[in-house]
Amino acid sequence: MQFPYFDISPSIASGLLFFLSYVFMTLSGLVVGGFMYVLIAQVRGIRSMDPRWEQFARTFSTYIFRIAVLGVGMSGCLLWLVFVSVHPAVAAELLRIFEIPAYAAWLLLLISAVSLFTYINTWSRWRNNILLHLLAGSIAAVGLWVALAVPISAGAFSLTPHFWLNTFSPNMLITSN
Repeated sequence: MQFPYFDISPSIASGLLFFLSYVFMTLSGLVVGGFMYVLIAQVRGIRSMDPRWEQFARTFSTYIFRIAVLGVGMSGCLLWLVFVSVHPAVAAELLRIFEIPAYAAWLLLLISAVSLFTYINTWSRWRNNILLHLLAGSIAAVGLWVALAVPISAGAFSLTPHFWLNTFSPNMLITSN
């Protein structure tokens, strides 16, 4: 597939890639850490019998879901689009190297999105079975963490231009001195 040629200054391209990487990683950390905070708040609400903790967990989980879908999804897509536009050969090689982990990440992301959606929408129905509700939330948190680890790892892997961009070798940590 032929990519159009872009005449972009290297400083602008690297600055845009840095900015989008920063936004993606910050929002990813907010989603994963925030959802762990939601689970802790729900457990705290169960132990203290204070309904405000459960209401906080319920409200905050919907915000986390919106940030995950809109913020992480949009910034990740923009980051990949800019990276493919600026470095098409590197993007093709990264896609080849991370092909199986990317499929696994998509599967885990789908499972965690379904679990998170179930977690958000079953507050009143699973009121008596709180362990089932916490299990859905835990599956969502772990699935999001693992699914977001793959694109962050691929992004960190591509930020080693001293070796990676010259050789396209996945063995950069083993063979570089």
